[in-house]
Amino acid sequence: MEKILIIGGTGFIGQHLVNTALERGLNVHITYRNKKRTATLPANVTKHEFEISNEDKIRQLIVDYSFDYIIQNIGITKAKSSNKYYAANANFVRKLGKILIEEHCIPKKLLFISSLSAYGPAEFSPTNIISDQFPPHPLTVYGKSKLQGEHFLIGLKKIPYLILRPTVVYGPGDKELFPILKLLNKGLGIHLGPKNQMLSFIYVKDLANLTITALLSEYEQKSYFVASNGAISTTNFYETIGSIFQKKIRHFSIPKSVLKGIARILHFIAMVTKKYPMLNSEKVEELTATSWECDVTQIEKDFEFVPLHTLKSGMKETVQWAQNEKLL
Repeated sequence: MEKILIIGGTGFIGQHLVNTALERGLNVHITYRNKKRTATLPANVTKHEFEISNEDKIRQLIVDYSFDYIIQNIGITKAKSSNKYYAANANFVRKLGKILIEEHCIPKKLLFISSLSAYGPAEFSPTNIISDQFPPHPLTVYGKSKLQGEHFLIGLKKIPYLILRPTVVYGPGDKELFPILKLLNKGLGIHLGPKNQMLSFIYVKDLANLTITALLSEYEQKSYFVASNGAISTTNFYETIGSIFQKKIRHFSIPKSVLKGIARILHFIAMVTKKYPMLNSEKVEELTATSWECDVTQIEKDFEFVPLHTLKSGMKETVQWAQNEKLL
């Protein structure tokens, strides 16, 4: 049985990757930082405590098991300093690749979960669709660090790799979406960007299926944007979820200047509490971008990717899960 290491297997996306890898008959190993988060994982998953700063432990893990496949799924989305973003999202990729080469433990494939943020919004593209035919324009340190991680991996020419850049990922286990769901359940649709802002999404189970399919495929040394085909306006997105709650949605817009003010206040609060929010001045630029539509023709061509979930069916499952967990 082929061995796969999922680095970051206890989080929202990671747990779905674990389940899909098991369904495909792989011998699954995961890394974790917080042991409590491994409690819900299947018993037949091998678990390894892990710190990205501990190079000796990483090296020993690689040497001991000589994995057939590796998914690099860890990343930091909020941090005090840019150094922390680059350490997790970029430098660790280079460190991992260096160890694989030095120890002669190169896997059949190393797959890096990057982000659509690495390329920035569609308004920088002449076609108004995010595509690797045009230069990336990441707006945040998070996006810039993910892009640097991609460059490091591409530079490791001895390692067969794939890079996936998912758009907004949603589904059971995702708690980042709950503030929006709670407002929509009250009939409130709060627009942080223009009401005709175009968004793209991918249901987490579709992302997990695509990831394992790509990992086991013949393709390598390629990168892909990942989203369900097509984009949807924020207004239609809110109306779709409103229909699940059977609520009529009232739409309100928050000016960008107000968002920037809130971000500044949160920054000062974070300096005291040491808890760093998702919303900051850079994130405001992402949230107010006019479009996040991306080109998915390559995943359709190479992997015959067709999402099994529409936005409505995926959101129904997400809402049901949240209600069962008494989060809504």
